[in-house]
Parts: sequence; C-alpha cells; structure tokens
Amino acid sequence: MRRGGGKLKGAAFEREVCRRLSLWLTGGKREDTLWRSAMSGGRATIGHAKGMKLTAQEGDVSAVSPEGHLLTDRFNIELKAYRNLDFEGLLTMKGKFIDFWSRTCHEAKIHKKLPLFIAKQNRYPIMACTNNLGIHLLKCEKIILMEVPPLDLNIINFSTLISSNVTTERLVHYDVGNALKAFRAHKSRAARNGIEFEFSFDVWVEWWEVMLGPKWQTKRGRTRNKFVMGRKKDQGPYAPGNVECITQQQNARDRGTHSTAAKGTTIGTNKLTEAQVIDIYYDERSSTTIATEYGIDRTNVWLIKRKKSWQWLVENLPRKRRIRLT
Repeated sequence: MRRGGGKLKGAAFEREVCRRLSLWLTGGKREDTLWRSAMSGGRATIGHAKGMKLTAQEGDVSAVSPEGHLLTDRFNIELKAYRNLDFEGLLTMKGKFIDFWSRTCHEAKIHKKLPLFIAKQNRYPIMACTNNLGIHLLKCEKIILMEVPPLDLNIINFSTLISSNVTTERLVHYDVGNALKAFRAHKSRAARNGIEFEFSFDVWVEWWEVMLGPKWQTKRGRTRNKFVMGRKKDQGPYAPGNVECITQQQNARDRGTHSTAAKGTTIGTNKLTEAQVIDIYYDERSSTTIATEYGIDRTNVWLIKRKKSWQWLVENLPRKRRIRLT
C-alpha cells in the first residue's frame, strides 16, 4: 500500500507542476500545454539505447501544444517528490538529491538540452534546480537561493520562479547557443586586435537586449545595415561605459574618421607608413592578398581604397598612379 501511495503522490505532484508551468508559459491562459511523459521519459531512454532519438518523450514532462515546446525544446525536465531527498547531501556530495541532479544533467547532455530538476520533499517548498546557462536563459539570477559551483547547480524556489517578474521572453526569442558563439567570436576578435574586453557573457547579452530589444540576435551582425558594438572614438576597451550601438556602416565611417581603421592591425604590432597606404591604394590585387602582405585586416584595405580611412592622405590622390618618366 505504501508503494502504491507513493506512486499516486508522485503522479499528483507531476500533474501539479505541469499545470503550474503551463499557466506560467501562457500568462495564465492555459493549464494544459505540458503533461507527464510516457513512462516518465522511459520511452526516450529505451529509444536512445536502440539508437533512436525520441527527444519529444525525454524527461518527465512533454509538450502537448506549441507553447509547451518553448520550455521542453530547451530543457530536460525531471520531477521528483520524496519524503526525504537528502538535502544535507549538498554538503557531503552524497545522497538522493545529488544522484537525481547528476542523472538529470546526464540525460540533458544526451539530448543536447539544459537540465531542469524540480523536486519536492515533505514539509519543504518545491525547488527548481538548473545550471548556470539555465539560470541565464530564464533570466532569474536575482532569485537564486543557493549555488553549488562544483556541480554547476543553482537552486531557486519554484513558486517564486513562476510568480515573480521573471518572464519567458528569452524562451521565445533567444538562442543561447548562437549567443555564446557570437560572444566568444567578439572576445576573440578584440584579443587579436589587442583591445581589452571587459564584458561577461551575461552583461554582454543584457546590453544587446537593452539596446535592440528581445529580438536583438536578428538585428546585430557585420553586414552594412546591421548593428555592432562600437567603442567611443575607437579608443579604450570594450566595456559597458565605453561602447555604443551603431550600424556597421557607421562603425566603418568612424574608424576612418579617427584614422584607426588602417593603423589597427590583426598581426603583431605592425603599423602602416604613409608610403604603404599609398601603395595599398593603387594595388590592383585582391584585398585578401594585400591584407596578408601588409599584416592588416582586409576591411582596412577596403576602407583605404574607398577613401574612408587615412582620408587626409588619399582623398586627393588620382585614381591611377602617375608614372614619372626619367
């Protein structure tokens, strides 16, 4: 009887969590966007063992409407309700809680998702646990109750999560994988150019959200009319107080105006002389070939040839080099 009662209690807990998550995702309009997975996710586990990918059935929670996929496409969700979850194991790194968290992370890794472990112990509130990227995606850094860095584990109150000012905005518009790639590329370019980069990933993303709104990833880029993060007067580090949101076209114009486009290079400390700038202006080879020879970025070549950089030197040069006869 006790075992049967435990299963009924666990099923009731799963239904409650699915209902409350559904209401949260839909702004209180629907309570049926999420439901318990078949065999509590066991079908996906069996399928994985057979070489089949059943990501729609992984975890304890599945989406039964498009709104539900906002959460289940990004998180592997595991639910547990126990009389005693061994919370003290967070100090000893042993016990049920630690085992369940490790299993959730393992399953999430298999399905290339983030872990979300929702747990209930008798006489305790429901807790939601996820890793640092999960906290970032849910944008709930301010309501973390406990952090366990060795396990990449953050614990928050489930009721606080779904009733606070935390929104589902990033679930709708945000691709955390692409954001990470863009952040690392930006940081790497700054390092190659010898420019200090003082943004953390969280602050970098938040800056773009403030500047361009929730759909910022579709608006930034390196083409002419896309937006970039430009340093003020092309000086100093990439830091929150020293950058502005401008178009790529404006950024190229500013670099030319401040004579930093051709002088800033990507190879060592090489600097261009006036004679080299003139030679580049008249060189008819490809921009890539010229850039490689002079140890600069090919964008710098483009700016010189179009008189957008080193303007004081090249703006009055004729289109063709004059040949002196001796």
